[in-house]
Amino acid sequence: MPGLGELETAVLELLWDECAAGTGDAVDAGAADRSDDLSVRQVTDLLSRTRPLAYTTVMTVLAHLYDKGAVSREKVGRGYRYRPARSREDFGADALGELLRGSGDAEKLLLHFATREGGGLDPEEASVLRRITARLRRDGAGA
Repeated sequence: MPGLGELETAVLELLWDECAAGTGDAVDAGAADRSDDLSVRQVTDLLSRTRPLAYTTVMTVLAHLYDKGAVSREKVGRGYRYRPARSREDFGADALGELLRGSGDAEKLLLHFATREGGGLDPEEASVLRRITARLRRDGAGA
């Protein structure tokens, strides 16, 4: 994920996979009964399946993600419970928007991305791009 380190990305991916937050489906049933957020201990335990990390390391990573606006948190007892601040799609769209705005020439960047030798779009991705372009033209939001 742009702007995030490898471990931050792994933690955020885990939260997206495990939490209902950020999807609009979560129901606020009170902090103690929430299934849409995780404690530091829960994140540590879930991560330990693939990469054992110290509790304090996970706590620090979650604090950094909070400072970056990638997760939200709620105080429960002496600790916090965390959930993604935005959906995976919103996060990706924001990152892509930043990249395009910072490129100096979004059209040139996208054309290069789609056609570069050895790294262009595969047929399925090209098909997706064509469908999006057709939808934008049909809806009057495109070129």
